[in-house]
Formats: sequence, C-alpha cells, structure tokens
Amino acid sequence: MSEPELESWHGSYSTSHQELIHAIGMIALQFNYMEHILRTLFLTWFDDEKTGAIVFSKANNEVRIATFNSFVENKISFEPLAGALNHFTKTFSQAYNNRNIVMHSIVTLVKLESGNETTFHLKLQKPKKDTPHKFNEYFVDRDRLRKIADDILMVGNYGRDLVRIIFRCQIETAGWAWPLKPEFHPWILERLPEQFESLKVLEPLSPQTPNMPTPPQTGPAE
Repeated sequence: MSEPELESWHGSYSTSHQELIHAIGMIALQFNYMEHILRTLFLTWFDDEKTGAIVFSKANNEVRIATFNSFVENKISFEPLAGALNHFTKTFSQAYNNRNIVMHSIVTLVKLESGNETTFHLKLQKPKKDTPHKFNEYFVDRDRLRKIADDILMVGNYGRDLVRIIFRCQIETAGWAWPLKPEFHPWILERLPEQFESLKVLEPLSPQTPNMPTPPQTGPAE
C-alpha cells in the first residue's frame, strides 16, 4: 500500500479517541487467546480429537462450554481438579458475555461534560435475544473497556496454568495417563487455591438507568 493510499485509509477510519479503540482491539485479541486456551484444555485433558474437531469447528462457545462441562462431570473424578475446570468455564462464560456486548453492539461516541471536566464514553446498543427489535444499552469508558480486556487475559492465563498441570505430570512421570497419580494430588491442591484467590468474578456491564443524566452530545464513533 502506497503512502497516499495509507493516508487515505487512515483518514477513512480516523479517530481522536485512540485509547477507546485500542482497548476494544485488546478485548478482541485477548478473547482469541482465551478461546485458544479453551480448545487446548479440551484436547489436553480429554484426548478426544474427534469430538474436539466437531465441537471447535461447528459449534459456538455456548455449546463448547456445555460439552466441556459434560466431559468434566463424566471423566474427572478428582474433585479439586473438576472444581478448577468448572471455575474456568464459569469465568470464561462471563468474559465471553462481556466481550459479546462490546463486539456485537452498535457503537456511538458520547461526550459527557461536568463542570470543567470532559470525558468520553461509548454507548453500546445490543439487540435483545428475545425481542431483537429492542436494544439493551450500556455506557462504558476507557477504564471499563481495559478492565474487560484484563479480565479476559486473566481467565486465559488461569486456563493456561491448568494446561501446564498435565504437561508437568507427563514430564515427571515419563508416561503419565489418566487418572492422576496420587503423588501429584498435593501438587495440585497446593496451587489451585492461589488461582481461585487471584481470579475475580467478572461484573456485567452496567445498563443505563433512569438516574443517569442524558448525554448532551452524541454522534458516530470517530
């Protein structure tokens, strides 16, 4: 792409609010990572490539999580590990929901003025599932968008650590197979509580309330 073409492209998608756009981009990138971890966990723990190929090529994430939870219930007898995997899928679903609100909404830039302070938010309008001709509305600022991205990364890293458990078991036992050998139970029990303490439950985006002042200026995100 030549320099004039690049400048023209930038001009078509220019924005004076790069931090908002950057945060949305990081939500998209970190979600791809978290989704990859879900697939890796499934194939690593359950060693079922045939089912994995179907689930991860044909199904959406809601079906993937339901399938994953079913495998945990039927194949994982060690309760601390089952609890950790269920914790991952629960927080994955919360992060997935927040990501969907951001990525599947109509976005409008909102300028809010209070005294001498001016802030910019995004108004997100997402169709309701049961009444698609109506919308849920959300207001988010830069920090809220960054928090969503950070939470998605945290969930992905938590799943990554669960993947590492199986690799460590394989290395130290030279041929590990399910179920977990008893000598590795203390290793898992010792580390899981740390993960539960560090992983915070995601809060849903706050919907617009009657008490929120009407923004004085709105317009397409630019």
